[in-house]
Amino acid sequence: MRLSILSIAVLSASVTAVGATSAQSAPRQLTLVQDGRVGLGKTGGARDAAVVPNTNGRLAVAPRNGWEGSISVYDSAGVALPWKVQTGRNDNAEIMMVTRAGWIAGSNTLWVADRGFSQVALVDGAGKVTKSIEYPSWIHPTWAQRREFPVFGAMEPIAVYADQTMLIMPARERSLIGTPKYDHTVSHLLRMTWTGSIQRTIATLPLSDGYIDMRGKNGTGYTMNIPFAPRTLWGISPDGTHISIATPGVSTADSGTIHLVSLNDRGDTIFAKRYPYPAVRVDKAAAASFLANIRAVGTLSAEKLRDSASKQIPEFQSLLTGLLVGADGATWLEFRAPSDASKETRALIIDGKGELLGTVPMPDGQRTAAATVDHLWTFEPGRLQTPTGILRYAIRPTGAPPARTAKPSTSPTPLRPPR
Repeated sequence: MRLSILSIAVLSASVTAVGATSAQSAPRQLTLVQDGRVGLGKTGGARDAAVVPNTNGRLAVAPRNGWEGSISVYDSAGVALPWKVQTGRNDNAEIMMVTRAGWIAGSNTLWVADRGFSQVALVDGAGKVTKSIEYPSWIHPTWAQRREFPVFGAMEPIAVYADQTMLIMPARERSLIGTPKYDHTVSHLLRMTWTGSIQRTIATLPLSDGYIDMRGKNGTGYTMNIPFAPRTLWGISPDGTHISIATPGVSTADSGTIHLVSLNDRGDTIFAKRYPYPAVRVDKAAAASFLANIRAVGTLSAEKLRDSASKQIPEFQSLLTGLLVGADGATWLEFRAPSDASKETRALIIDGKGELLGTVPMPDGQRTAAATVDHLWTFEPGRLQTPTGILRYAIRPTGAPPARTAKPSTSPTPLRPPR
């Protein structure tokens, strides 16, 4: 089954049709046990970092949207490799401002999206910048696809591949000719060559998810967030081989479930399933109060705005707050507690084949950074919310004994059962 163009309607239909996880079966309870820490060192005051595990155990950490800092890579034991890549505006920096990073699948080559120099830099396993892929001036279709895609003037790199292609989110659309096959109502994830030639659509995502954007007769624009509206979340693995798209079930028919579709790097469906999560009805009094407080804006009447907003208020709340995709294809779905009085956050862990492994409480007060099927990385909070380190947690069954610390026996004599 292939989803080359993934609209929300198709997403919901396919998820319902493909095998589902029973909402009645309670997920296995899991526990996080801290088993490592990496100090961030000099990050230039950045309050965020790109944390990207590789399938071979390496972990890259790059200060995101900061000026002065460095990119570091650690081995599976948390020991820093003997090199760093400087970032910032200094003369020695080949990378100015990191916005995203990842690995080229099956290699130790790290790719770094650099908004400052408008490039994607490739860093090899020895810490050398081996190539700079400049952002193309125009992202364009081939002549045969000129009716399928417009031209774009900007992009956000999402993944980089060894066949000299990358996955991008395009922007600044320019329609030079008619493109009847292109859906302008959704956001597109496109596969393109490094030179800017569009190959295909990999997935589509909601363009206005959780808000309404309206225009009046005189050009007056107004954007309104809808506090109760569900939001579709998506994520991608560090090597770009797995894309996960999660849609909350908020109607009577699908309440108490989350719809998850996993795609590969060509847009083919790996799995599409439903998973259980608590269902909480939207407070009707709170929804009515929100609608009653909407006022007219310019030529947009209050009635028209209320009508548009009311269509996005569902029957059930969405408790989905976050989504992580691991280097091994695992997906973590984060949920807030059903009760507003509780600050607890839990996550469902789903492996790369769609198997629900269990649910785990998340560390209090720590932002998630990365995850795999058996580990979670979070930011260690510091002063003014600037992270001071990366904490690594192992996943254990709840109630399991602690891991052994004693050295195993070296005796060649096998152990015998007692008589």
